[in-house]
Amino acid sequence: MIPVYFNSVAKKKEIIVPVVPVTFDPLKVDDTDFKLINDNKTCEGILASTAQTAISVESQSSGKYYAEVFVDNEVGSEMVGICTSSHLCTNRGGFTNYSWTWMNNNRYYHNSALLAGKAPGYWVDSSILQMAVDIDAGKIWWGLDNTWLNSGDPANGTDPIYEDATITGDIFLCYSQRYVLGQASLRGLTTDLTYTPPSGFSPWGE
Repeated sequence: MIPVYFNSVAKKKEIIVPVVPVTFDPLKVDDTDFKLINDNKTCEGILASTAQTAISVESQSSGKYYAEVFVDNEVGSEMVGICTSSHLCTNRGGFTNYSWTWMNNNRYYHNSALLAGKAPGYWVDSSILQMAVDIDAGKIWWGLDNTWLNSGDPANGTDPIYEDATITGDIFLCYSQRYVLGQASLRGLTTDLTYTPPSGFSPWGE
């Protein structure tokens, strides 16, 4: 009788994790002030009123992450940044204790307080706004067109715009504005980014 041998090594099944673009959450947008277009990646103002906030679907709770916001149409008083799940879309970004934002008139806000003494950053149409967030360290950096503000260095963890222990829990990207037709787009995948994330940081959606 000829012996028969069986291969006892099972083939490993490759698990492919789907990559989904970073988008604004239609359930966290006041549709009387904003409309979402471009498969929810872009937020556009439709009503000049008290500023509201558009909040991302995707959140992160630990680690180091990087995202960009492309300025499709700059009209003034826009803000980009991060917020926790306690920040409501009916509130203005940076004007609650649960949000940290950079305003395009050279101001930074948290809990309605203006942060002074930081390097300015003004943006215009087609500007690339950069955000690097180290959630475990409670730090956030902003950059403009590949230059980190305040001489910040996210890769080495130095000179953040904010260092705050309350940057914790589920952290979302956010965008606020108060004038008609202001428009901005989230970018959080490697294929969407204009610039390479700082060393040690991952794209927000990956």
